[in-house]
Amino acid sequence: MTAQTRGLLFNLGRAGFSAILLIWVLSTAGLDQLAEAARGADLRCYALAVGLAVNGILLRSARWHALLKAVGARVSFGRAVYLYFVGAFFNTFLPTGFGGDVVRVFNARGSHLCKASVSPRARAGVVNGLGIWWRKLGLGGTNVNELTSQKLTDMGRAPVFYDCLVEVACA
Repeated sequence: MTAQTRGLLFNLGRAGFSAILLIWVLSTAGLDQLAEAARGADLRCYALAVGLAVNGILLRSARWHALLKAVGARVSFGRAVYLYFVGAFFNTFLPTGFGGDVVRVFNARGSHLCKASVSPRARAGVVNGLGIWWRKLGLGGTNVNELTSQKLTDMGRAPVFYDCLVEVACA
């Protein structure tokens, strides 16, 4: 089975699980109770909540647009907003793990499997990795120390493990 087929089956499983959960919630709560609660709701509060949510998505889309522009991706602001809305929908309605896709981070010294999250908090082209995790807790029994030099500095005999060049690829 190819990785693409596994990914498709996994996403279909997540969508099916979400549908089952939604059916269970609706059958437990009852549509009549939900409709009664909606009729009694203050629409001004609902409009305020929707407005705040949309404005939050617009602000986060602007941040992603700036990040994409910084790395040379040509994506219009409207497309960034559209993609952010799509991502927000899937993050809300499809169960997922924390972090992101599993990636392989590697260099000449070794490789490490981990979950990746893209963040505007890191400079474009920079990969931040947490090195404090035990190997036994890492995916594949590794941590970022697989990628670093085991040499010591010439002054003070301290470790030189904080910076290294790496490549990142889908696992």
